[in-house]
Amino acid sequence: MLESLFFGIRSFFAKIKRRIWCKHILVWWCKLWIRKDEFHWTLSIDGDAMMEMNPQELKKYHEDLVRRREIAHNRDMERRSK
Repeated sequence: MLESLFFGIRSFFAKIKRRIWCKHILVWWCKLWIRKDEFHWTLSIDGDAMMEMNPQELKKYHEDLVRRREIAHNRDMERRSK
């Protein structure tokens, strides 16, 4: 019984963390500027943030991620060709 209660409390706080930190703050931070390196961690998919997104948010997130990756890739290729 007590173990079930602790599991419920931990799950609740994990969901709050994913919803506030991962979905809003961390995604916002990753969108601040597009890095020159196409393999930067900010261009990776954030599974924790995606768990809390609805279908419209997921679509917007994927489109933005693809756009930022493409820009970073082009910048990286320009930098390497010099």
